[in-house]
Amino acid sequence: MITEKDEERHPHTEDGRWRESLYWDLVLPEEGLGGVIYLRLTPATRVADTMLLLYQGHAQKAADCPYVYAHADQALPASLTEVTVGHFGLRRVLPLMEFALSFNDGQGTALEAAWRGRHRPFDYAGNRDGCPQVMGVNRFEQTGHVTGRLSLKGKEMTLREAFSHRDHSWGIRDWAAMQHYKWVSFRAGEVAANLFLPTVRGESALNGYLALGEDAAPLADVQVQTEYDAKEPLRQRAVKLRLRDEKGREVEAEGESFASVPLPSEGAVIYEAAASFSANGKTGEGVIEYLWPQSYVEHLGRYKLPEG
Repeated sequence: MITEKDEERHPHTEDGRWRESLYWDLVLPEEGLGGVIYLRLTPATRVADTMLLLYQGHAQKAADCPYVYAHADQALPASLTEVTVGHFGLRRVLPLMEFALSFNDGQGTALEAAWRGRHRPFDYAGNRDGCPQVMGVNRFEQTGHVTGRLSLKGKEMTLREAFSHRDHSWGIRDWAAMQHYKWVSFRAGEVAANLFLPTVRGESALNGYLALGEDAAPLADVQVQTEYDAKEPLRQRAVKLRLRDEKGREVEAEGESFASVPLPSEGAVIYEAAASFSANGKTGEGVIEYLWPQSYVEHLGRYKLPEG
């Protein structure tokens, strides 16, 4: 069970793959904009690094996006209660539920936002398959929203409970050990969900939750149908989901991406996509994220899949 202590740093090894990772996404359909905020602590190298990525359209690489910032500090924060790494700042307001996020590069791009969860963090150890060990000792996920303001190179945007999902994981991260994964998070009306379907050694696991209001329960069964880009066979453009949780509740949802970008990561490529969603007659927002091995991406970049 996730407690307030899990908002802090965890005992670690000196394996260079061991990391403490905090992630927030941001989805602004009215601006056609998606965003990623990432904070990583690597104890073996004593490095804390952060990234802010704002993407629009269907970019070919991160450098094509409207804004990319990455910074590394040669020091680890003793606590995650209040952290500053480069231009990024994090302050915990209410453990497990509320945070203040800030960023300012002094050149017209800035973020001042209050993040709030809509339910308690969901513990991946609570899923029937447990937390995939290639993703860490454990992790928790939480659907939420942000309120505040975002400036992108001088353009001001107001955030009014904009969709934002977060996760926090700790342990060894081995991207290249995964043959594939599907990670989806969305909200639509009272429905919110997160699913993670990693494939390792040919076996697929099931992680995530379905939440109705504040009541989140582990997923028991998931069916995913993906539509891929006509010209890029591994870039997901839309999904249809059928979800059932351990309480027997069922939801069907659909998502269609309006912005995406491939992000190379240690032998793999992660396709991040901001999307519009619908479920139970309500509309909303979310993120569709797929991982593929770098070699597979390169292969299908050279050769087309046989048709038929």
